[in-house]
Amino acid sequence: MPSPDSGEGAHRPSFRSLLLGALVGLVLSGAIAFATLWLVFERRLAAAVPPEVAPMVNAVAVDLTPWFAAIFLVGTLLAVAAAVRLAKALAEPLERLRHNAMALAAESEVDRSNLKVPHEVAVLAAAFDDMAGRIVTRRKELVRTNSELARTRDELAAREERLRRHNAALAAIARDPALTAGDLGRAFRAITEAASSFLNVERASVWRMADEGRRLACEDLYVRAMSSHLEAESLEATRYPAYFAALRQGRHIAAASAPTDPRTAELADYLAPLGIGSMLDTAIIRSGQVIGVLCVEHVGGARTWTVDEEAFAASLTDFATLAIEAAEHRRDEEALRASERRFARAFFENPAAMTIARRSDGRLRYANRAWLKLAGISSDDMARERELESLLRVDPAARAAVERQLASDGAARDVEATVTLPNGETRRCLISAELVDIDGEPGVLRSWYDISRFRVAP
Repeated sequence: MPSPDSGEGAHRPSFRSLLLGALVGLVLSGAIAFATLWLVFERRLAAAVPPEVAPMVNAVAVDLTPWFAAIFLVGTLLAVAAAVRLAKALAEPLERLRHNAMALAAESEVDRSNLKVPHEVAVLAAAFDDMAGRIVTRRKELVRTNSELARTRDELAAREERLRRHNAALAAIARDPALTAGDLGRAFRAITEAASSFLNVERASVWRMADEGRRLACEDLYVRAMSSHLEAESLEATRYPAYFAALRQGRHIAAASAPTDPRTAELADYLAPLGIGSMLDTAIIRSGQVIGVLCVEHVGGARTWTVDEEAFAASLTDFATLAIEAAEHRRDEEALRASERRFARAFFENPAAMTIARRSDGRLRYANRAWLKLAGISSDDMARERELESLLRVDPAARAAVERQLASDGAARDVEATVTLPNGETRRCLISAELVDIDGEPGVLRSWYDISRFRVAP
């Protein structure tokens, strides 16, 4: 911005110069006019007096002329001095006002006029100085406020950009099939890589509680400089009690200076060799219990973690919890399928005749080979006719006894019954029954032991 005296204004005469020139010119013009009038008066006077008196008048005029000249010169000098003084008194405050007005327009510092002359122009200058001082103060406040607003705007823009990147990263992880497929290795690798990349840290790792919370075992450690997933030694609670206590008490351990933070300072033997200056550890929580931790480590000096960074880390730990639950669900499903396979093998290959029927209507769902042999039918026959009563008819008394025991105890043991086979033959059997679940609906598992051949004839 140009200074008050730069450019075209530097070559213009000042107001003081113009005023002084005008006053001096006015004084000199008046003096010349007075001298001219004196000479004209002297000549007219000499011409107007009688001839006999003219020589005397001329002599007196000649004698008075030097005195008149001296008085005229002194008067002219005094008038010039007064003009200079007046020009200074009038021009100085106006010059200062002009200078300060230009300085104010140029947004530079405004000097105080400090005028001592008690007249209206000085009062005006003082009022202007006060106004200019207020304007300068307000302008500085506005500049400071604008700077703060600009800084805040930049911070908000940076935060919005981080949030967009974080949301994009979370969306990508949420679409990763490893998260719900129960593949913990792939899921943890995706989480640690996202933490390192989007939080701009050198190291990120996932740890899980082991030995009933007495130890943290490293599941995956990603080092960005090496682009590698590594292993790390376990952390014992007895060696780092303050860290384990802090982990159980809060969701985050945001240690801006990890070597001096009381929650992480005892990890010095782990931090110092790796040059870790700051840590953001976020607990992995399931059913209200801390089951692990996502550890984000900044290599270098101290670093202050922002709220959105903590929120991003918390979202990653939620994904870790989801992956752990998916893995456990997958293990449970595999165990259930294995159990079902073992049960099916034991059921169908059991030498005892066994059936599984619906509780509501007695309709058969499954029958093993021994039962089909006992009933004298094939599996095709059972497929065509699945109602139990139409295949093996149990005498009413035994059937009622089985139902009573099932209703009271949920199981019946060794109830002797007369059973009529589909071909009309009768057998004496011991029937055992137990309530079971068949794909979400009540069912009955029955065992049939043919004891006809063990009866002794009378």
